[in-house]
Amino acid sequence: GIAVELVIAVYSFVGIAATADGPLAQSLETLCQRWRVPEDVAGASFMAFGGSAPEIIVAAVSTMKASVAMQGHHRTALDAEAHSAYATSLGISSVVGSGMLAFTLIPGLCALVVPRTLRLKRRPVVRDAAGYLLSLALLHRCVLRGH
Repeated sequence: GIAVELVIAVYSFVGIAATADGPLAQSLETLCQRWRVPEDVAGASFMAFGGSAPEIIVAAVSTMKASVAMQGHHRTALDAEAHSAYATSLGISSVVGSGMLAFTLIPGLCALVVPRTLRLKRRPVVRDAAGYLLSLALLHRCVLRGH
């Protein structure tokens, strides 16, 4: 049960670390050199995409699988609408959950592990927090309107 899940989790983290440290970092350096992209821009874009791509793909695939699995199995329009809401909520919860993890848990754990006090510049922190809040507000608006 739990022991097997812990072993799988540790194995997955070691695999991700090996992949991110080797091929992903080398590929990012090559892209930066070829396209003359500054390192901070590459870190904020390519690394962010590389880190978020698995969640985005899982959310998209699970939402599509849920939609396809229930096609033709609806007795009424109400059943179809309920299933559509379920498939949408599955994708939204995955994206919001991974965002919350990326913006709260990971920075918090980093702050706990670092042996010295971190000095953060206010502008990037405020920019990222404002961007995340804006995207959550837009998502909330779309969900309320049913888009």
